[in-house]
Amino acid sequence: MTLQEYEVKRVEPFSLGKISAAFASLGGLITGFIYLPFIAFMALGAGGEPTIMLLGGLLLGILATFFLAFVYAGVGFALGVFYGYLYNYMVSKVGGLELVMDIEG
Repeated sequence: MTLQEYEVKRVEPFSLGKISAAFASLGGLITGFIYLPFIAFMALGAGGEPTIMLLGGLLLGILATFFLAFVYAGVGFALGVFYGYLYNYMVSKVGGLELVMDIEG
């Protein structure tokens, strides 16, 4: 086992954006599943019996919660790309991120 030091001089912004979008969309899906019972409860109404208009609202609410995952993914991708460019800019001014890795050989 040897210790080797590496310095990260540059990251690919779009690669960082893809990873960020994947994590953000997973968060959006989890949030959407958490919102589903609340939307169903609102659609039932006070009487506990859904009407046609309330079921339409339920359908739109369900679609909105799953659309939330796409919104989160888009924002996550944009932020990941922005952070990638920001990291590359800061590395050019200050220096890279130093990593120490254990390599078994």
